[in-house]
Amino acid sequence: MPNWRTSLKGKCTADDVRKRSADAVEQISFENVTDYLNSEYAKYAEHVLFNHVEATWPIPTTSDFVQARNHLLVLMSLTKAQRSGVLINFSLSDYDARMVDDKGSVVFNVAEHKTSSTHRAATICVNAEEARLLSDYLSMRHAVLQNFNSPFFFVSLTGKQMTQSTVASALSTAFGNIGIKDRVSCTKSENSLPQLCTVNTRNKNTMLLCI
Repeated sequence: MPNWRTSLKGKCTADDVRKRSADAVEQISFENVTDYLNSEYAKYAEHVLFNHVEATWPIPTTSDFVQARNHLLVLMSLTKAQRSGVLINFSLSDYDARMVDDKGSVVFNVAEHKTSSTHRAATICVNAEEARLLSDYLSMRHAVLQNFNSPFFFVSLTGKQMTQSTVASALSTAFGNIGIKDRVSCTKSENSLPQLCTVNTRNKNTMLLCI
């Protein structure tokens, strides 16, 4: 049975079926990814993340937070080959239990996710620069969402755990800024990984998982 069918448990609409079935066969291209990573949307997200902790930088807005979160979801789903189930269940406990090597690279083990019973913990590996982005995002999250105390790392503006649908909306918003009007999901980005072997980002090569 296709993965998109097993993900549609419980009540669903005909539009849900259409979206998931399309995700299973459609791809985003290498050009789409490089265009996004070089876009003003991506650059501003990283600018905000790197600078908001400075004393001279104003308190980030909710729009800044959403843009930064969406950008990190793009990075995690594309360059780290993570599906939405792993990203939405990535918890603060998983973050706190991270392992750091002498070069600053970080490994996170996500113990609870959709296929954890059969595939065990999922692993997210990031380099030192990406680890800083995640750290700055968490600092921004605490500043913007002071009244919410969610145990999950990626959250909505109301502090709630994200869902497969809201992650897809976040990715679609990010890629929409480079003119992609179709829905973008983790499944669709995963389908693209065989052709996306390396992407030049921030003047260095980031290796992608090739399947």
